[in-house]
Parts: sequence; structure tokens; C-alpha cells
Amino acid sequence: MQPTPRPLNLAEAVTSIVTMMLGLLRARGLRGLLDLPVYWQLYRQLRAMAEDFTALYDAFKAGTLPPVPPVPPAPAPEPWPDLEYPESVRAYPAAPRRPAARPAMRQRRPRAAPAVDAAPAPARAPRRAHPAPVFRESRAHPIPPPVPRAAFRRPRDGPRRKNPAPALRAEFCLFPYVIGIFRIPILACLPHLDPPPRRENTAHRQFGGTLMRWIRFTAAGRTCYGAVEGDRIAESGGDPFTGWQRTGRTHALDAVKIEIPVMPQTFYCAGLNYVAHVTEAANARGQVPDLPEKPDIGYRAQNALIAHGEDVIIPRDATEKVHYEGELVVVIGKKAKNLSEAEALSCVLGYTIGNDVSERTWQRGDRTLWRAKNTDTFKPMGPWIETELDLDAMQTTVRLNGTPRTQFATNHMLFGIARYLSATSKYITLWPGDVMWMGTDGVSPDVKHGDVVEVEITGIGTLRNRFVREA
Repeated sequence: MQPTPRPLNLAEAVTSIVTMMLGLLRARGLRGLLDLPVYWQLYRQLRAMAEDFTALYDAFKAGTLPPVPPVPPAPAPEPWPDLEYPESVRAYPAAPRRPAARPAMRQRRPRAAPAVDAAPAPARAPRRAHPAPVFRESRAHPIPPPVPRAAFRRPRDGPRRKNPAPALRAEFCLFPYVIGIFRIPILACLPHLDPPPRRENTAHRQFGGTLMRWIRFTAAGRTCYGAVEGDRIAESGGDPFTGWQRTGRTHALDAVKIEIPVMPQTFYCAGLNYVAHVTEAANARGQVPDLPEKPDIGYRAQNALIAHGEDVIIPRDATEKVHYEGELVVVIGKKAKNLSEAEALSCVLGYTIGNDVSERTWQRGDRTLWRAKNTDTFKPMGPWIETELDLDAMQTTVRLNGTPRTQFATNHMLFGIARYLSATSKYITLWPGDVMWMGTDGVSPDVKHGDVVEVEITGIGTLRNRFVREA
């Protein structure tokens, strides 16, 4: 007689799989679930079970399954001895206990002999012994025999292991006919054995589970932050540095006024960070190029910052030697101090674009860069902060009136971003909202009144500003 399979219970199958994975998590922790050998062991066991299920179903379908052996009847319980208690209640004395050792008693002084004419002492009643404790039971609830104490002792046959991991087990409630009825490709449902591909040299940073393009804008008289989503802006309350939440309001990107992405507390800049820029500047002066041996860090003024789309005002007494410099800008997202190069990028929120406008005549003639670099409107920055970038794939392109004039690999620096941040944090605390401009490559032609300069960096966007000479 062939066995009849019971109805399919998918809940039991899911429960068995979840139970197995929870046992693995409890035994080896979260890292155990991401360990490749564990997945390989699970794969082999599931594959063997799938093959056994398939063979068993084929035998069931062909009618060649062996008959199910009959279940032997349970042995009858041994009868209780005929004791003097009633039939409904039985008892037996508990296991004898080993008497506890009594402490040694002090020797007593010998009693004096009684007088001859004294009356004899009355006889002492014999001490009544305590009855042994008795455990009672009924027929419905028999008491098992006592378990020896040695059964609870830890074996001493070897050294103890701390938190031993139990063997991995896979117990399923699926029956063979499930495969044939539903034709489920079990092997295709097994977990992927290869670990997820790791993106190397990815510069994105995750703050509170956010990977987005932050923009600071003004709409209806209010200035706030938001996330760029296509051609729309999802408005947010707060800011990406101290905390934010969605407000539910959206705006069209072309209907708002784009502001400076962040007003930095400290405005850092990298000096002479590209080989071609140093070489061409030295050749123009007729000097031998002198490449720096360590990162040179400078400062710029906040008053020079303007947003995307705003005009750069050339002072009326400035010469014709006004040049642009397209640069990558690093935005700090959290407080940092004494960072190593390996952990330097952990404080980065994202990246934006900057145009370091310079008046070269003032730069050579003045003892400092107070006006050559820091004149009002000389530092356009924007249009937004991008939090996910691949630095090695980035290209910087500068166009003058729509014509590309300068193009270079953005990450082809003398000293990388991590080196600069590590060197700066060794002496200066980095704060949320600080920015660091990373320098430029190549040379710039003279910019005239009415020219439009566009700085485009792969993965971020384009910063566009018009140059206007002061009347």
C-alpha cells in the first residue's frame, strides 16, 4: 500500500527555513550570515536535499516506494508493586541522603556520681524519629525515578570551549510531491554564493541613511534645503549637517533661486595641487617649476562666495589679467580631528564645484592675496552638493562662451583629498559646513566683460556664471 502524502503546508516550510537562519545568526552572529563558507555549506545541504526530494517524488509517482513499516506498539508500563497505600495514591520513600558531617564537639566534663541515698532519675522517653519525606503521585501523573546527580555534571574529558558554535542543521517540512506539482526550481532559489561587488574608490558618504543631491534654494521668500529629484526639489526641514525631515512640499527646479550650497565657517583651499598648473605658471614667469613636497593649505574669505547663475563683478581698476580656475570642492559633514588618511573621507558629506577667480596682476604685486583672490563675487560655488561620486571617473571641463578651453582628470592631484584632510585635522578641527577647494589644472585665458564661464565636473553638474566689469 502506497503512502498518501498529506496536504502541502507552506507555513511549515517557511518556519523551518527561518528557524535554521535564526540558529545560524545566534551561533555565529551577523557576520556568520555574510560568511561565504557558511553559504557554501548551506548550498551543499540544500542541493543534496533537493536531489533526494526529486528522487523520492519520482519513485512516488512511479509507484515504487517501499511500504511504510508498521509502527510497533508502545510497551506496556510495568505494574506498581502492591503497597499498603490505597489504589488511587501510591508513595515511595525518597532517595537516601548522605548525612552531613558534624563538627567535632568539645569534650564535656564528667558528671559527679549521684549520692547513694538520692532517688533514681525518672526514665527518659525515647526520641521520636522524623519520618522520611514521601513523594505522592497518582496514576494520571506518575513520578519518574530520581536522576543521579552525576548526570548534571560537566564532562571533564577535555578543555572547555567558550561559546561553542552548534553544527549547522537544515530541517524542512517539504514533501517530495511539492517539486513535481509546482515544478519549483529549488536550485535557482538558493542564495547567491558570491559576495556583493564592492565599489572601489567611491566617495559617497552616508548620513542617517541618505544618499542624495542637496540643494539650498529660495522659494516664496523662504530659504531652505531640499533634495533634487529629476526636475523637482523635495523640500526638507532643517539641514544635512544637524538633522532634517521631509516637509512634503515640492518645487520645480527652474522656478526657484539657487543659493550657495553652504556658508562655511572656515574656507580652506589647496595650493599648487596639479602638476600642469605649476609647470605652466612657472614657464610663464620664466622660472623652473618647483613642485611642493607636502600639502600647502590656505584660506579664502566668505564674502567672495556667490551662487550658481550670479554675476562675477570685475572691479573697475582691475587689469585684463582676470582668470578662472575650475575646482572640486569638498564639503565637511561632521566634526573631525587628528584623522588618518585611511579614515579621512569619513567626515565628508559630499562635493560641489567652485570657480577660483583670480586677478593675476594683483596676485604678483601684492604681498598677500587679500584682493587678488578674495574680492567680492570672486568665488562662485554650486549648484548643489552631490553625496555619491566615483573620484577616478571624474573629469573637469571648463568652457568659455560654450567653447571647451580646459579639461583634466579631477582626481589627478599631487596630494589627494584624504592627504589634505588628514594634514589639516592634525592641527585644526574640521567642523560641519567647512569646505576645502582642491585646486585646478591647466591655464586660463583673460576673461572679458560679458564672458560666460561654465565649470562642469562629471557626476556633479555645471556651475555657470557671467563676468561683468564694474561701471
